[in-house]
Amino acid sequence: MDKEENKNKEIELHSEEVQEIMGEMPSWLLCHGITVLFVIVIFLLVGSWFFKYPDVIQTEIVVTSMEQPATITAHSTGKIDSFLTKNNIKNNIMVTAGTPLAVIQNPAKTQDMLTLIKMIHAWEASEYSETVAKELFTGKSFSLGPVQYAYNTFVSCLDDYLSYKESNYYTQRIALQKLQMLTQKEYYNDIVKQVSAERKQLQSNKNIVEQDSIRGVKKMIPESEYNTSLIHFMQNKQSLFLLSTSVKQTEIQLMRDKENLLKLQQQAAERETEYRLSLQNAKKILISQVRLWERNYLLSSPINGIITPMYDSWNRNQNVKVGEVVFMIMPANRGPIKGKALLPAHGAGKVQVGQRVNVRISNFPDLEFGYLLGKVEKISNIPDARGFYAVDVSFPNGMKTNYGKLLPVFPQMRGNADIITENLRLIERFFMPIKKIIKKQQ
Repeated sequence: MDKEENKNKEIELHSEEVQEIMGEMPSWLLCHGITVLFVIVIFLLVGSWFFKYPDVIQTEIVVTSMEQPATITAHSTGKIDSFLTKNNIKNNIMVTAGTPLAVIQNPAKTQDMLTLIKMIHAWEASEYSETVAKELFTGKSFSLGPVQYAYNTFVSCLDDYLSYKESNYYTQRIALQKLQMLTQKEYYNDIVKQVSAERKQLQSNKNIVEQDSIRGVKKMIPESEYNTSLIHFMQNKQSLFLLSTSVKQTEIQLMRDKENLLKLQQQAAERETEYRLSLQNAKKILISQVRLWERNYLLSSPINGIITPMYDSWNRNQNVKVGEVVFMIMPANRGPIKGKALLPAHGAGKVQVGQRVNVRISNFPDLEFGYLLGKVEKISNIPDARGFYAVDVSFPNGMKTNYGKLLPVFPQMRGNADIITENLRLIERFFMPIKKIIKKQQ
């Protein structure tokens, strides 16, 4: 009975009337379906026109301040003695430029070397005054190790120069020579006056002799009177000759005195130049030796900033090696924060000045701290040897993240940068491959 009923149902399902009803779609369903599909397509097209999103170029970045931290490295191998206590270093104290931080053990007595360095600075400030040099360096005794010979030579040259200046030997000789020349000149002037007077007297005696000669011929005077006049004339003539000779000799002596004066002045100049050059050379050698000692053994802060030791367990007799970083000085005034990113050549043309940069610092997970908001400030025109372009990134908000957290500044903070390029419409991105295919075919 059941088999017959199933057979009848099967016949009814495959009848033409049933197939006609099942194969025909209702008109209302077709109409509404097309409308809904059209609306969806229009919505997608409109949405793809208004919806924009940028390309993101990812690269590595190093964030640091404009004022770079200074590293102090050892130039000699040995133990160090610190001028700062361990507690002070832990407290990150401020130091000024030139502050001695530590010294590597060496044959020189540290305090003597520091005193000598201060003395040299004071002498330099006085523009190398002789008076200041005498006050600073004379009568001082130091233990200077490798600088000792240069210092002794300098002090010896300084003593010689000061002794020469204080003795006034050539100054006195020159003064005496000038005084002698002045006296000789006065004597010369007196003789010249005598010569002039003697010539007048000679002319007068000559006139008398001529008159007496005429009167003697006329027997107006006795011959003895004429002879007396003649004798006076000859004596006067002899005296004039002697005075003229004395004038010549005095002139020669004046020329000799002038020559001697020039020689003395030249000798004085040469001697002073000799002492001065010796002192200058000794000074240069001493300063160079002191600078060499400072470079090899003295560890000083080159800038104003906060000192940070490079040892976890810092102690007074710490051993250091050549080239090892002993201290780092964080600048007191760090200035604005800057980032330096290396942009790969692929896609570099999309990056422009002023574009936004999201910087995630590796030390601070962005899920917890957020990221820094940066801006492209400068792009290099030429890539480096590896084909990367240098991109300078500025941070208008400083180290404040998008979460509102202020990150501390450490030297050479590394991270990842997302450079947000120009926004493109979704529909433009959809048609870009099609346009590319069409252009290739053309």
